[in-house]
Amino acid sequence: MCSIDVPEVADLQDLGPRELAAALVGLDRVRRRVEALIGEAVGVAERSVAYAEDGHASVTGFVKATCNTSGSETKAMVQCSRLLAASPEVRVAALAGQLGVAQTRLLARVFANPRSATQFAASAGLLVGHDTELWFDEFSVVVRRWEAL
Repeated sequence: MCSIDVPEVADLQDLGPRELAAALVGLDRVRRRVEALIGEAVGVAERSVAYAEDGHASVTGFVKATCNTSGSETKAMVQCSRLLAASPEVRVAALAGQLGVAQTRLLARVFANPRSATQFAASAGLLVGHDTELWFDEFSVVVRRWEAL
């Protein structure tokens, strides 16, 4: 395991606007990586059937009980784990902190659509590439348009 160096709340109070923006970007990158690692952990639990040890019938029930999350949050975590397992391009970008949490979750929802999942691999690199070029709302339009096609 590795540790993450994050500022104390008091440290943020003394930062100027540019330093505060840099701290925010750094913290968001950490958040992105942590979300990807949560997806990896959920994926390991699903593939190893670790959820059954506590009597859960599925990884969804295991995650919801273990993390005390809402149904929608649990669903997002499971969908992201399945996307990371299926798409090397998304996995690499997410674990590097390059792919935003909202973008990853949007891609995961699209991937969860059985109609889209079979076509996703061929376009994953292109879709991930748009994340760094577009604002989230623009990215969402591109992804939704791809899903519609």
